[in-house]
Amino acid sequence: MITTLKSKEEMLGCNKNYRHIFFFIAAIMFLSCDRIHKEEKYDESGNLKYLLYTHKDDTLKFFESFDDGRFIYRNNETHTSSQDTLKEYYKNGNKIFELVEIGNGINHITNFFVNGKKRSEGFLFSKKNIGWWNYYDNDKLIKRIYFTQINNNLLMPQLQFFDRTGHLDKTKSDFVSFLIPDTLYQGRSTGNLFYKKKIKSSEERIAIGYDVAPDYGNINNVRVDTFYNPKNDGFFGVEFNKLGKHKIRGFIYESKLDILNETKANIRSTNIYFEKDFYIIPRPDSIPKDKVMRYDNLK
Repeated sequence: MITTLKSKEEMLGCNKNYRHIFFFIAAIMFLSCDRIHKEEKYDESGNLKYLLYTHKDDTLKFFESFDDGRFIYRNNETHTSSQDTLKEYYKNGNKIFELVEIGNGINHITNFFVNGKKRSEGFLFSKKNIGWWNYYDNDKLIKRIYFTQINNNLLMPQLQFFDRTGHLDKTKSDFVSFLIPDTLYQGRSTGNLFYKKKIKSSEERIAIGYDVAPDYGNINNVRVDTFYNPKNDGFFGVEFNKLGKHKIRGFIYESKLDILNETKANIRSTNIYFEKDFYIIPRPDSIPKDKVMRYDNLK
């Protein structure tokens, strides 16, 4: 399913009846013993609009904003730096949303209903939905959507629905599952993945990408390994030379040739995007460095 990018209000799930004030702080703050300067600003009704605290050298210390005298937001200061957090509230005092800056252009946002219960949560990259988003009704998870951004189009290649007991409804849901350990030895490993086909009796190719941006915008400029197997058994391989946590992003390319008549044919195709984290540990001395660790035969 493909749709155009949503407006900021639709993405945040905000009620248009409320006024919104957004303040973005780009400074990284450092504590100092210098004198702190406080600046205040008021609206036409005399209500406090914001407080700005700075060091003597004009570097930002912290910031508070208000709407009709009602507190909205303050950036969170740690010992040596700050993690920017943006909040906005309904008139009843409950939060509309809370946005936390993670870093490298990634933010996490949680949206709320008027009654204070969670509406949805997920990640933004350059203000665009990415990865898995969770949607709630009365604090119960009802739906998950995996978002990707390809050529400025918002894609939803995986949709998952949950029943009243919280279990995944596999008859209605997409899924991509992996038969390979989350913790791997340094070097090369193979495994299988399983997924719900979107095109019946199609052929598959599995693309595994390394250092792919959250919105897949650089996928043509990074390493992408493609695996094809006539058995369509989901075989793929990964290679990690550095220790620690790694993330792969890739897609399953499904295609099928439909013969219409002696002179006409039609090709149907679709991409199912996914991501997965691995943790890489050193190989024991007893395992040769060039040995491929096989997990594709664990069925």
